[in-house]
Amino acid sequence: NIDTIRHIPTTIVHGRYDVVCPLHSAWSLHKIWPEAKFEIISDAGHSLSESGITKYLLKALADY
Repeated sequence: NIDTIRHIPTTIVHGRYDVVCPLHSAWSLHKIWPEAKFEIISDAGHSLSESGITKYLLKALADY
């Protein structure tokens, strides 16, 4: 049902070393929603408190 939200500006942010949510899940979402920006944070895992995740989320918010 991605078409119901496809129009909403979205950024998918995923830590490369996330062991809670596998990277392939985010990639699968991006493949069916190519309009969404997709960023893999190379030095981060799952936590919002990791500096790479926080930095990119704040950038995404500023862009919107």
